[in-house]
Amino acid sequence: GRDRRTYRFLKDTRIGRVVLAESTEMKPVADQVTRYVAERVVERQRMLEGGVEQAVAGLKRALVPEAEPPLRSVTRRKRWSTFLSGLGLIAAGALVGLAVSIVLFWDRLVAMGLSFGP
Repeated sequence: GRDRRTYRFLKDTRIGRVVLAESTEMKPVADQVTRYVAERVVERQRMLEGGVEQAVAGLKRALVPEAEPPLRSVTRRKRWSTFLSGLGLIAAGALVGLAVSIVLFWDRLVAMGLSFGP
């Protein structure tokens, strides 16, 4: 007879494994995998936007009043401060790179006849 395979889509949870789909046909299991991945992507996007609503309908979580509010947008002054500190880090890295290059290639610079002293 024909060898019948059983396809399973499992989800590991804290309480153990949960079977999300099981079939002898690959298509229903693949459809369930697609649906699960889409739900996770939507759930992740909502969480990044500050929402706490689950992507799966019917799953409601109790609101926690002492939870932190969603992140506020960064003020204009803070943006400039962040930009300038990043620019400073790049400049510092460039100076360190230049110093290391001079130390490593000192013999070649002297051989070229470059004079760095008075």
